Amino acid sequence: MSDNRLDEEEVVFEHDVAMIIINKSFEERTAYDAARYAWRVNPEVIGQADYILAVAYGEIVGVFIADQWKLATLENFPEYPNVAVEGRFGFVGRDAPKEVVQRYLFKRIPSEYRRKGMAAPIRYNYEYNHKDKSKTRKGFLDSI
Repeated sequence: MSDNRLDEEEVVFEHDVAMIIINKSFEERTAYDAARYAWRVNPEVIGQADYILAVAYGEIVGVFIADQWKLATLENFPEYPNVAVEGRFGFVGRDAPKEVVQRYLFKRIPSEYRRKGMAAPIRYNYEYNHKDKSKTRKGFLDSI
C-alpha cells in the first residue's frame, strides 16, 4: 500500500466491480487469498462483476477475475482447513489482464464506498435485478 493515501488517485470505474474489503486479512495473506474466501454473498449477484477488487484501507490492492464461486467448504477449499463456514462462498480465479490491473491497482475507491461506519465487507458499483437478469450501474450500492 502507498504510504501517503492523500496523494492517491481516486479510481473511476469503467467496469462492473465487486469490492471486497480485506483490511485485517491483508496483513496476514496475499490480496488474492484474503479476497477469495468465505463471504456471505449471492453467487448470482457477485457473479455479475467483471472484476473483483481487493480493497485494504480504501486502496485497491488486487484486481481479479472470479472464474467460479463455490460454497466455502473444506472440500472446495482444502487450503483453508480452519475456515469452512456454512452459507458462505469463495472464488477460484486469476489476476485480471495487465491493462485492467494498471487501471485500478493502488487507487483509492470513491469516498461513497468508504464512508465511516460502513460494516458490509462487500460493495458493488452495480445493481442486479433477479427477475429480468439485468444489471444497472449505480453511483453507489452497498451489498445487502
